[in-house]
Amino acid sequence: MSLRASKWKAKLPLISWCIYGWASDAFPILITTFVFSTYFIQNIATDRIIVERQPVGFMYRDIPDNAHDSGWRFFAGDESQDYLDNAANLEIYDVNTIANYDSGIVPLLKAAARSKASRSAGG
Repeated sequence: MSLRASKWKAKLPLISWCIYGWASDAFPILITTFVFSTYFIQNIATDRIIVERQPVGFMYRDIPDNAHDSGWRFFAGDESQDYLDNAANLEIYDVNTIANYDSGIVPLLKAAARSKASRSAGG
């Protein structure tokens, strides 16, 4: 084996590790950027879901107000009109936050504007 080949062979584990590190870092970045980016936009949800940890009982998608608005509005489904009229009970969140609290909504998130869904009594 030549001197040049032995130097290359000695560096092979380091080069392999660098390539592995690059590949393993690029994949999560691509997935986060292109696949889950849909869920990083904002929506409005009531405190019944986030603070009181109730599942989403009713959701609708309006036409977004701006580039950061998904158009989604999430409710537990049992809020009174007085509750909803109090702005302190509503907050802006990332869609991903709501999906972490209630993963059952994920299949519905690609629905078009003017869509709505409600949870049946059985779940």
